[in-house]
Amino acid sequence: ACREVGRLFLQEQNLPAAFEYLRMIGEEKAVAEALESYSPGDEVDLQPIIDIAFHHGLHPQRGFDLVLDRYGICSAITFRSGGFSPQHSADVKDHCIGRLVRALHAQLWERLRAAVEQQQGFAPSARSIPELIEGRDWLFADDAYYVDLSHLSSVAQMSIDLTTEADLRKARELCAYGKRLSPSLQYPGHAPFDSVYVDVDRYLAAVLGEEVDETIEHFRAKITADADGPDPLSAAVLVKLLLRLNRPREAMAVAVEYLALEDERGLPCPGPFELAQKLGDYEALAATARRRHDPVHYLAAIFAARTT
Repeated sequence: ACREVGRLFLQEQNLPAAFEYLRMIGEEKAVAEALESYSPGDEVDLQPIIDIAFHHGLHPQRGFDLVLDRYGICSAITFRSGGFSPQHSADVKDHCIGRLVRALHAQLWERLRAAVEQQQGFAPSARSIPELIEGRDWLFADDAYYVDLSHLSSVAQMSIDLTTEADLRKARELCAYGKRLSPSLQYPGHAPFDSVYVDVDRYLAAVLGEEVDETIEHFRAKITADADGPDPLSAAVLVKLLLRLNRPREAMAVAVEYLALEDERGLPCPGPFELAQKLGDYEALAATARRRHDPVHYLAAIFAARTT
């Protein structure tokens, strides 16, 4: 009965109602498949559909697409800022951030291209934002800007989690534009991305294999830049970067030195315990436990080291 009623609701494009029946018998997959080709009209209330797609995990990518396509970049940024749940894979995160980068890049590109064409009387031949703004200081005169600056800053900072090369390069183009803005329009960020567009661009460049060692030292220096003591967030960002660069031993060394006393559940990167266990480095595990005054994990590390 649930299957039959659920299928009838699917035929009517009533996905929330279909979901209520099909999930009772564990056949939500049919709703996920329907979401793939779902094309809502303007009169449709999307909130229940977004909820089953994203929050219930039936098709999170499609759920995010519906938010962005219907409500725009601002709402999509707010939606993304709500965070991801453990059920959301790395692919889901990459998709959501990538779509934001591409949408903002397209918006900025079109507005800059239109401004240049109006100024010079013919379409520009540039193929990237850095090429388009090169030698055109008038685009930034009198504190001018061509995209919402809060959107630009937010999306730039999100982009450090991207994995797709094409999206990483588009994010760097957004940073190239941000760096040319008037200083009064470049809002300060939080460590280690104090200078948002400069620091994010360096991070993305390293991920793409450019100036890797220099960038590692750049972010390492930020950990101890504050006179109040080492900054755990800066250390966590460096750990994330080192892991992305396939330098797990260096990442673990940073984690043991600066994150040993932090609650690993609140870190945006794997903590020293997790890294030590993955690498089978029981010496580092024991060192971390010792710093935490944790005799149980300290003894466990010692015993594990003797039996391997």
